[in-house]
Amino acid sequence: MTEPQTSETISTTIQLTLDVDDITGIATAVTVKTEQTGEISVADILETLSAQGAKDWKVDHNAINDVLKKAKKHLETRIVIARRLDASFSLKLASDNMSATIHVEPAYGGDPLTREDLLAELTENGVDSKRVLGDALQFLISATSATDAIVAEGKPAVAGADSEFIPLVQDDNAPQELEEDEHGRVDFYAGKTYSTVEAGTPILERRPPQAGQVGMDIYGQIIPAEPGKERPFASKMEGTEFASNDPNLVVAKMSGHPVFFDQGVRVDNSLSFETIGLSTGHVTFDGSIEVKGDIMADMRVEATGDIFVKGAVERAKVIAGHNLHIGGGIIGDTSVTVEDGDDLPVLECRLEATGDISVRYVNLASLKAKGNIEIREYAFHSSLSAGGTISLGQNGGKGNLVGGDTVAGHSVTAKLLGNRAYNVTRIRVGLSHDAWIDMQKLRFLREQRLQQARTLRNNLDRLKAKGQEEPLAPKDIQRARKIHDTLLKLQSTIKEIDARMNSLQDSGTNQNEPFVSATQACYPNCDITINGVHLITKQEHRAITFVKRGSAVTAKS
Repeated sequence: MTEPQTSETISTTIQLTLDVDDITGIATAVTVKTEQTGEISVADILETLSAQGAKDWKVDHNAINDVLKKAKKHLETRIVIARRLDASFSLKLASDNMSATIHVEPAYGGDPLTREDLLAELTENGVDSKRVLGDALQFLISATSATDAIVAEGKPAVAGADSEFIPLVQDDNAPQELEEDEHGRVDFYAGKTYSTVEAGTPILERRPPQAGQVGMDIYGQIIPAEPGKERPFASKMEGTEFASNDPNLVVAKMSGHPVFFDQGVRVDNSLSFETIGLSTGHVTFDGSIEVKGDIMADMRVEATGDIFVKGAVERAKVIAGHNLHIGGGIIGDTSVTVEDGDDLPVLECRLEATGDISVRYVNLASLKAKGNIEIREYAFHSSLSAGGTISLGQNGGKGNLVGGDTVAGHSVTAKLLGNRAYNVTRIRVGLSHDAWIDMQKLRFLREQRLQQARTLRNNLDRLKAKGQEEPLAPKDIQRARKIHDTLLKLQSTIKEIDARMNSLQDSGTNQNEPFVSATQACYPNCDITINGVHLITKQEHRAITFVKRGSAVTAKS
């Protein structure tokens, strides 16, 4: 309510008296005409209220304004201007039985609320005392203005965890922390190790599902927990068998390299090399491969399982049926010159994995993983493609992404995107590469059909205009019908194209929105596309995350 100006004084022939009734708790302003002129002010009214014991009553300032207006016009009146009010409250119970909220109106000269008042109301409505929030009650009885607070809360049930599969030997994909020696030096090749097992070695344990934790609503009723689900082992786990005395324990049936995947493990035949080069020739193997040193230039290495390289890969082709780990770096054709802004040349150094790829650094190479790609130090002028995420800068690495083409199904994260030379760095997330190509084809096809429809619509409009001037010849009528039928078919075709485009767009939107993130800096000339929406950075940014909002790529707030 708008309060009147306390400095306002009215000169009037009206005499004001206040009738403060302690029994009813009502204060009334009474004005009567007199022959003498006097003054009335808001301050006078408030002081009189205070003097008569109504200082803390709830004052109706609009009513006081009415008194002053009528006094100014020398009119008699009788208006209630203040009331003594006891504190009041109302209780609201949530329909899901998980919370109770109390709204409080404080006392104005009347009786205040007590903790017992609120507890009695909750008890009367069946709320369990164990679910009552004591601090909330104290907050409400101390309130000096209208206030709401949740005063009782239920405890939600916690669903039990599903069966969990625990590797019992080192998983090559598990992240490894690099450690310094006593001289402060870091052996970058010392991170992951290639594990092998002997027949009979326990390698995977399935822990049973958990029962979960029951909950309780505000009435003290138990909420049952949904138990975890029994997850079966994968149907194909070659090279393994179940322990004779434990159906939840998988052991190696043969010596080899364990390859872990969702809900299972297999043991591959394992082939080990010091290096792969002219002395070994190209290598193709049904199983997993360990290379303790490097893969030399112009070599081709293929395996149906993991490929684990302790050293570096130089201008070679490496294809893994599962995961690919390079402890060193990947060095492409250093004689290739990449002109800024041009498309990448055909890269001779090519690495592919059905699972994940992890590597220390990449230069002038093509990496393609159906899973994720992790690069510790940098990627320069390379082609990177991952079905999931691409991350640079783990475990304290530099994390630079400069130049090249980078495509990820969900996200790209680096410490630095681009560089101070402003090399064009292309990044695309969301839609897969194949889906993006399909989207481009559909857009082209849609525009063609729209252009055809525009042309036919113009022809039909001309025939309609001609028919208004003179009767159309039979051949013109036949032509108009044919155009109309063709337009209907085009309309149906465009709807089908739109549906296919929407389906592709939805397929590029994960439960978590696609994004591109620079945790330290993003430089100009980063060419970013998220779910088909395009942006080229024009200025240097500090740490920033780009997301798609509507029809634009923008910084995430």
